[in-house]
Amino acid sequence: MISQNTVLQWGDTEIVPLRAIPFITGGDLGPRRLATILADETLGLEAFVLAQDGSAREMLPKEWKQFKIRLSHAGKDSPDLIDINTLSVLPSSTFVYRENLWRTYEALFLPDRESLHLATVGEQKNSLLQWMANIPNDNELICVVFKGFESLIGPELRAHVNHRQTQPRESKEQREDRRLKACIDAGLTLPPSHHGRLPNGVGALAQTEGISRQAFSADVKAALERQRTPSTSNSIIHKT
Repeated sequence: MISQNTVLQWGDTEIVPLRAIPFITGGDLGPRRLATILADETLGLEAFVLAQDGSAREMLPKEWKQFKIRLSHAGKDSPDLIDINTLSVLPSSTFVYRENLWRTYEALFLPDRESLHLATVGEQKNSLLQWMANIPNDNELICVVFKGFESLIGPELRAHVNHRQTQPRESKEQREDRRLKACIDAGLTLPPSHHGRLPNGVGALAQTEGISRQAFSADVKAALERQRTPSTSNSIIHKT
């Protein structure tokens, strides 16, 4: 485990990467519950996407419904798992303001302030959000959690990220196949050929990787074409 302060400084503002939230809430806000809360405009939690130029835009509640559906695929009574697969469903480069996260967490999970005031000092301390998160010492997981925030993290985390980036990179074909598999795992209905239009859910998958729908779709279609038009040498079907 590494103990890491999840509050990052963005200009004059304190923010928390969305994928780090499950680690500082003791699992109260796992990936599925996070997506559910963000899809509900009445709960007040707002998330923003950090762009490469340093600007940010808000992701509206209606945009989170796709992620809520994907993370609910296993059933509402199944565990809200916190692992690379579920965290990767949440879009990278996405954050919440620290104060907004605290107020939302307080409203949803903590006793009202009057009751908390009457509690013992120990009980009050246990009810506070622990901004120092214990994250498994896994370079791939750390990269997933802080993807998009590389310029804001400290030297210790940057060492983990740099180590991960020195590992062999996937080939173009591996990337295309991985994105096709993501569509299949998400339960999307794919067209019979690479010439067909891909379903709307592809846009949500593209957001999880921080790329455009067009770029993601191009990879999926390339994988479809390669798999459904095998080379003659590998095909078991021969024309006569």
